[in-house]
Amino acid sequence: CDCCDGADEFSSAARCPNTCVDLAKQAFGGLERACKQKMQLAVEGQALVHHDAAQLAKARTIMTEAKPQLDQLGEALFKEEALEQALREDRERRLEEGEIARALKLDLLTVPMMTQAMVRMALAQGMSGVDKLHEVLIENADLQEVMDDVDSADMLEVAMEARDAAKAAVPQSRDDAAAASAGEGTCSAHEACGFEAQMLELLPLADSPSEAVRQALDRYLAEMNATEILAQASREILGGANVVVDDAEAAAALELAMPFKHEGADRARQLYARAAETVRAANETLQELGPLESMRHVF
Repeated sequence: CDCCDGADEFSSAARCPNTCVDLAKQAFGGLERACKQKMQLAVEGQALVHHDAAQLAKARTIMTEAKPQLDQLGEALFKEEALEQALREDRERRLEEGEIARALKLDLLTVPMMTQAMVRMALAQGMSGVDKLHEVLIENADLQEVMDDVDSADMLEVAMEARDAAKAAVPQSRDDAAAASAGEGTCSAHEACGFEAQMLELLPLADSPSEAVRQALDRYLAEMNATEILAQASREILGGANVVVDDAEAAAALELAMPFKHEGADRARQLYARAAETVRAANETLQELGPLESMRHVF
């Protein structure tokens, strides 16, 4: 039965079933599936062609419209960054000229006043502030001798008591928090009392060189970023000596102490980066799909 219809067995008694129709159906079924797949691929290919054409058209539009905008944003960015640089240089100049110290009248602080200011800042910043204060004082070469007998544990004990008192008081405002931390009762703002007075009793700095104490104050201020606290402390402590710190000058000094930021330049950088990314993506699309478009007629 080599033939599907048994024609090769015409002289034989063998009975061969006719399978030609079934075989034909199988063959044509495979062809039908192949034709359907071909048609599906053709449809998908055409859709891809339309998609690529749309992407190319979009990319060309972007390059036509966004590229000039990118150039404009680049010019704006250049101007904003030039202004930013000028403002930064002006800020650095003002800092070098000591505007903060001058506005807060720190040069009028005596050694006891500077010590009180450091203690007030340290207590306001909690355990870490007091620990840093001891470190700053003990590491100052001109203050080491008087600080040798000062145990940091005693200072931290006062700080813990101040912290616990502040928590127990549940202060409702910043002034209440400062009062609770310092242990203030009825004493004036420029006076040292409560925990502040206890801390001052532990620090034998009254006869220390003014320059050494000022160096310690400057270092604490820089490392603990406590300009705002110092401004308030300076205003209050100097007030007890009838020295007035101008509010406007103090506000300008506090602004100067903040981390430098120029919002105009930051915004210009964001806009330029966004536009540049749009142009980059469009250019990438042109480089990827442009050659395929030019070769499409070959296929």
